[in-house]
Amino acid sequence: MARSPTRRLLDLIGEANAFDDLDDFREGVPGLLRRAVPADVGSYNEFDDDPSRVWWTSEPHIPISAELGARFAELSPQNPVLAHIARTRDGSPRRLSDFMSREEFRATRLYRDFYRHVGVEHLLGLALPSRPPVVIGLGLTRDGDVDFTDSDVTLLALARPHLIQAYRKAELSTTRSATIAALEAGLEALGAPVLVADARGRVTMATPLARRLLVRRLGTGGRASRLAPDVRDALARRRAAGTP
Repeated sequence: MARSPTRRLLDLIGEANAFDDLDDFREGVPGLLRRAVPADVGSYNEFDDDPSRVWWTSEPHIPISAELGARFAELSPQNPVLAHIARTRDGSPRRLSDFMSREEFRATRLYRDFYRHVGVEHLLGLALPSRPPVVIGLGLTRDGDVDFTDSDVTLLALARPHLIQAYRKAELSTTRSATIAALEAGLEALGAPVLVADARGRVTMATPLARRLLVRRLGTGGRASRLAPDVRDALARRRAAGTP
């Protein structure tokens, strides 16, 4: 049974917010976009003024030669959707056909040297906020004669704020994990027992020495995943008193 547009929108939002980190978001969001708006290919792209730093991932994966990839990096600024986003910093969904006819698109070097070779006749793209000159783009493409509809554009426009939130959540998780790993390595080298726990005593990070202390004296029933109640109470009193 076909899903309604509302169901597809809700599924996209829910699944986008389930990614654990930035790599998962980059690799997973193209497939989510394709399930929300039918398309031949979904993609995650990072564009930069420096062509060597332009890269993308897609669902399904499209094998692209080094030569074709270099052409894409060189010619991508000619994409009218990308040019509009780079100029205005407005990342709202746009179609190629919002800027030029299919005949005009086929006359461009971008089409002749790249898109023609990967089966792109229609494109719908949007962007996530980023620091210039980088543009983080999400794209859907179709071959054949059927362009994306106004309803497709509306669905992605409604999803965009939630995709931004999901991206930021994944980015924060990646940064936090890298920071914790660096702290653990540095603190362990100093021989310092350090742990991080939430208000309910659940341990989210601990150096190996701290985990040994959890098992012996600080933890609950020998478990190294939660602080003992008396330890939680002592920490709560320190927080209430403003003690560092």
